Amino acid sequence: MEKKKRPQKISEEFKLSVIRDYYSSGMSQYACARKYHLSSLSLLPSWLKRYG
Repeated sequence: MEKKKRPQKISEEFKLSVIRDYYSSGMSQYACARKYHLSSLSLLPSWLKRYG
């Protein structure tokens, strides 16, 4: 029987770092998500809504 992977808890510090880079660089949300190897493209918009 195969074990299911648990979603990793992403630190608030990392989220804020990604958001700062996104705003300062002018890159697209897609490019930023790819740069930081985010598991889902919907993570960054949800972080921006919450923290940005």
